Formats: sequence, structure tokens, C-alpha cells
Amino acid sequence: VGAHPEQDKIVVFDRVRENIGLKRKMPLFDLMNLSINQTLSRTILTVLTLMITATSLYFLGGVVIHDFALTMLIGVGFGTYSSVYVASALTLDIDAWRQRRTAARIALKAENAAKKTRKAGGGNQSQKTSVASR
Repeated sequence: VGAHPEQDKIVVFDRVRENIGLKRKMPLFDLMNLSINQTLSRTILTVLTLMITATSLYFLGGVVIHDFALTMLIGVGFGTYSSVYVASALTLDIDAWRQRRTAARIALKAENAAKKTRKAGGGNQSQKTSVASR
């Protein structure tokens, strides 16, 4: 139950990695969307196979197997959802946060550099202005 969603995440993010090399100019959102669409048919076929197997275990298996089969059905459903939709959305959120943080750091450095320039050159500018006005 736990290994299937992890394998799905690996397949999707491996495709993202491949596509990053091929499509360097594409935004991450579009790249993630393309990669999910490229691997979605494989994911659907794998999930359907697991669901058919777990469903037949649930209905055709004995009383002892019912709980296990139900756990498999629920686990595969939630696991597939999380690997395809939650993991990619979380990756996009983390990327957006990192970009905002980088932009804020650059702005802060520029602001500090401007303050230093004003502080260092501020006295000279006022003297030049007063001398020029005389």
C-alpha cells in the first residue's frame, strides 16, 4: 500500500527531471502539468489493475481477507491521489515560496546597498550643492 504511491511519485518527478532538460524555458507549472499528463495513462492502468485485484479479493476472498482488501482499496485510492495531485502542488508551492524568498533577499540587498551609497556620499552631495548655488 505504501510502495505504490512512492513509485508513482518517482515516475512523475523523474519525468519532470527529463522534461526540465528538454524544455528549459518552460515554466515549472506547465512542465509539471506536461509531465503528469505524460505519465497519467500508466498511472491509471496500474491503479485499475490494483483496484480490480483488491476488489476481487474483497468479494471473492474469505472473511479474513476482507479487511486487508478494503485497506488495499482505500490505500491505493488515497495514495494515487496524493502522488499525482498533492505532491506536484506541494512542489509548485515550495518553488513559489523559494522564488519569493530569493526576490525579497535581492530587494533587501539592493536597499542596503542604496542606504550605504546615500550614507557615504550624502555629505559630499550637500556640500557640492551648496558650493554650486553660491
